[in-house]
Amino acid sequence: MHCGPTQKVRSVDFSQNTEVEQVLTLSPNGKYVAYTSTIGGRGEVYVRPFPQGSGRWQISTNGGTAPAWNPNGAELFFVEAGQLMRVGVSTSGSFSADATPVVVFEHPALVGTGGGARYDISPDGQKFLTVEFQREIPQPLVRIVENWLPNFRGRLSQ
Repeated sequence: MHCGPTQKVRSVDFSQNTEVEQVLTLSPNGKYVAYTSTIGGRGEVYVRPFPQGSGRWQISTNGGTAPAWNPNGAELFFVEAGQLMRVGVSTSGSFSADATPVVVFEHPALVGTGGGARYDISPDGQKFLTVEFQREIPQPLVRIVENWLPNFRGRLSQ
């Protein structure tokens, strides 16, 4: 969003405690924010009204990071121990979420995300993009060509 010289940016004090709260993502309708917090003693995914309002809902139950909304607003995804998890949600009116997260898929690239999402969801909510990385990097191949100039000059004169 670009703010012109006459527009003012308003900040919202999100965190109202001393816990680590990060990786915020707004719901598609802008009424709720999903985030990770250590308020329960370990990193979990929570949802709160945005920009203000009462209520906080814990979404993950066994540690959770990297929350992301399905573009249709009916699902919230997060990572738990190398698995992409899905929870059905409703953001129209009062927030509600399914009681039990469901595994979507397991992928080694999801492990150790450091909080931020290493995946994305297609606009139709049917496909996922993950970041791949090479676990074993082979030694680089270096070729040294000596005395190439005389050979090159010989080809030019032909």
